[in-house]
Amino acid sequence: MEASVTLTAGGRTVAEQATETELLEGGVRQGRRLARLLFYRALRELTGREGSPWGILTGVRPTKVGHFFADRGFQPREMEAIFVRYYGLREDKARLLVEVVGRERELLPPERWRRGAAVYVSIPFCPSRCAYCSFPSFPYQKERVREYLQVLRQEIEGAAELIARTGLEVYALYVGGGTPTVLAEEELAELLEVLTSFFAGEHLVEFTVEAGRPDTVGVEKLSLLRSRGVNRVSINPQSFHAATLAIIGRAHSPEEVEKAYFQAREAGFPIINMDLIIGLPGEKEAEVAATVAKVIELEPENVTLHSLALKKGSLLLGAGSPLPLPGDEEAARMMDLARESLRQAGYRPYYLYRQKRIAGLGENVGLARPGTECLYNMAVIEEKGVIFGLGAGATSKVGREEGTVVNIFHARDPVVYARNWEEKAAQREEAVIKSLRAGAEG
Repeated sequence: MEASVTLTAGGRTVAEQATETELLEGGVRQGRRLARLLFYRALRELTGREGSPWGILTGVRPTKVGHFFADRGFQPREMEAIFVRYYGLREDKARLLVEVVGRERELLPPERWRRGAAVYVSIPFCPSRCAYCSFPSFPYQKERVREYLQVLRQEIEGAAELIARTGLEVYALYVGGGTPTVLAEEELAELLEVLTSFFAGEHLVEFTVEAGRPDTVGVEKLSLLRSRGVNRVSINPQSFHAATLAIIGRAHSPEEVEKAYFQAREAGFPIINMDLIIGLPGEKEAEVAATVAKVIELEPENVTLHSLALKKGSLLLGAGSPLPLPGDEEAARMMDLARESLRQAGYRPYYLYRQKRIAGLGENVGLARPGTECLYNMAVIEEKGVIFGLGAGATSKVGREEGTVVNIFHARDPVVYARNWEEKAAQREEAVIKSLRAGAEG
């Protein structure tokens, strides 16, 4: 296959051409990839800029391309070479991608997801809105929450009936938001009772609840979660610097994060996750290094590193930051520092994804101590099997054997969700039954 690209700008012309004799992807797919690669090389030459460390892999899920090659028998070293030569990745990113793909294939094999199901439950309420956030997030109002939970229970019951009828096996249950622990204790207890009665079967491996805002938890709520079978909880500092937390709208102190963490330990949670955001306004390498050192000292089982992404709908993108954001080179250095510090402390990367307008042209990566990785995180990024997204703003994913995915999106607003959820549930049921039938016939 031969291709050439010529770009002209400012009176200067750059030409790139290449011939490939290896059949990597075949036909149209290989031709499009080669054209993108040459266009990317020509842009680098024309602008004099280094370009993205991820080359032409601009999508959210670069690991999917890795799975494509792994499915066809390519070995890790071969895959690394392919990503550097044919996709323009920097060598360290190629190694990271291939490492994550290998871990995902080990931890989420086909026998788990082909008959398995993951369930995500959305609680779209928060005590306040963080400046970087674009997730569904509405102020807690008792009457509004009560009405929402009544509708959500109906959808949960319908999903459970479909799961039982089709013989799917729920292996992961994840309650996110928003901030689920903003619910009053009695509301949280009722929700947990409903979820465990419908989904806590013999195949359930992990039951996760996001308690990301330490100002919404305490001994009573954490003990309640643990007593109802929750075995994973997220307590998210984002940063251990008080000035940063105030800038991004987090109404808690670093000390409150630490307090909530130890309360979760005392409640008996075997796996705790902590989220950190790299590239927050006003932070430099020294602040990131101190935050990571504090996390390593606390020893959570999972740590998720997010490169700051200026998301549509977030306050940072809409109004700008009161402090300058780090440049791409500085943000990339901070991410490398954080990831490698965690590696040296015994954590290993196990899932990865990217976003638009992401700091340092980087990535978000989840790291874990071996044996504590989150199956739900891997399943939702790789879109494997069936994922039931229940509640406002949730997305259901029905993965098919040939690699395509059907997405069903719930409305983000709880009021609109309440009007439309039955229509979306019907679409999900149709997609699930078609996928299972196709799998059985195949």
